[in-house]
Amino acid sequence: MAADPVSNGTDILPAQAQDTSANSSTSTLLNPTNFPQTLITSHTHTELCYTPLDIPAALAFTRSPLAGANVLFLGTTRNNFDDRPVTRLSYSAYPALALKSLSAIGEDVRKKHGLEKVYIAHRLGEVGIQEESIAVSVSSGHRQAGWRGAEEILERVKQRAEIWKREWFGDTGGVEEGVWRANKDRDGTGKPVERNLVQQEAQAPSEQADGTTQATGGEATTSKQATSAYGSSKALDNEISKYMSSLAEQLKM
Repeated sequence: MAADPVSNGTDILPAQAQDTSANSSTSTLLNPTNFPQTLITSHTHTELCYTPLDIPAALAFTRSPLAGANVLFLGTTRNNFDDRPVTRLSYSAYPALALKSLSAIGEDVRKKHGLEKVYIAHRLGEVGIQEESIAVSVSSGHRQAGWRGAEEILERVKQRAEIWKREWFGDTGGVEEGVWRANKDRDGTGKPVERNLVQQEAQAPSEQADGTTQATGGEATTSKQATSAYGSSKALDNEISKYMSSLAEQLKM
């Protein structure tokens, strides 16, 4: 369901296939100057960025004369986790896949609940206390579809999107401690999610990522077409492998 990628007017990550260093690849993939990166169709807007989320833009996109309900959810950094003081969060991602997953989730939930429009934006990098890390905005003819659709999008993003978070604690003396976690380590009530389930969900690809969607330009495209910058699916697989190897090294630190 992913549309043609747009990243500052160019295809997402056009040069990564030529990068042979895992560390260099990761720094290029997550270079803030290459963001924001978006996938936009006539009904969905998905975005990854390093800057504060644009909340008015989220509502502006989803407003529709056909909608009697507009639902906005903002996920913010809280100052504690398991009774430990949290100073900030850091988010990392595999952008090319994460955008496709976000777009696929948005389009699938839009059709399932009969939503008019869907907007999903996730912030990367450091996110301070009380700052927003994710914005989900939907519009619908009636409020029930909007409530249910927005919640399902959030849960599926946490389950499926290739995004990871690191919590930084302030109770470790002079040395700050950061702990990497799967994006979904708690359910909607704050209860811990079984660890092996979190790992499976965090690693599983989006089931809808190979479907089709209507691009802004009016042509239906597939996620395979969207990876044409790599020359082949094998090149993209190699790039993912390098990225995951580099991420694994970071997790050991």
